[in-house]
Amino acid sequence: QRDRDRTIVRANFDGSSLQPIEFPLVLEQDESFRADVAAVTKDEKFVYWLNRQRNRIERIELPRQDENSSEQEEPRLPERIVGGKHVPVYPVDFAIDGDSLFWAEYVPTRSGTQSRIRRAKLDGSQEKTLATFSAKVTGLALDRAGETVFWTYRKSASTDTKTAGAIGRVDYEGAQQQDDLINKRIGVPSSIAVDSVGGQIYWTEPESGFLRTAQLDGSNVRKVTLRGDQEPSSVAVDGANQRLYWTDLRTAPEAE
Repeated sequence: QRDRDRTIVRANFDGSSLQPIEFPLVLEQDESFRADVAAVTKDEKFVYWLNRQRNRIERIELPRQDENSSEQEEPRLPERIVGGKHVPVYPVDFAIDGDSLFWAEYVPTRSGTQSRIRRAKLDGSQEKTLATFSAKVTGLALDRAGETVFWTYRKSASTDTKTAGAIGRVDYEGAQQQDDLINKRIGVPSSIAVDSVGGQIYWTEPESGFLRTAQLDGSNVRKVTLRGDQEPSSVAVDGANQRLYWTDLRTAPEAE
């Protein structure tokens, strides 16, 4: 959201009841609010976001809902969960399942870019690396029913944006890593979502203007037909109601 608003917004699946998530946040000096990815825990106790400026995942406890109280909670600094240390590590996406936080990050090195898929408790403890690979990761999603992490990445050696993308997966315990689940004839993916109910994965390719889907095993890759000239960026799926959501960079209104 816009820096001056410092807002994370939620709505019903049909777009109704659009409202900001209110939380008493104060920022550190010279810091803007850049929450590119946000998630609320199932019990609605915490809201998490990816702080692009400080390269870390943060959280803050949501205010207690007490209609009989008129007291306002004091603003407070967010809590750093992972990232943001002196080591140049760049988290790019995250997701929550139960009491675990999963995230994707990359590290620039002299020999190229190294990426990692990691897991920790919701408070950032018990960090564990599930997968490592030599490429730049771009997105992450969870198959909660199958306890599998999927990620998108740009192949390091490829210069053709129409074939530079790939998708990998690994289970929650870090076993059965498969970097090349899908690695042919797809563009650079930006975002990925999993429909555990329908057994599908979806991802966007902004540079190609495509939204694609495949089976969870990587088979039957195909395009999703979109109306008009679009540039799909982020994607999410509501498998229970068979709804697919995405953001379109080309038709988005200009910032005020």
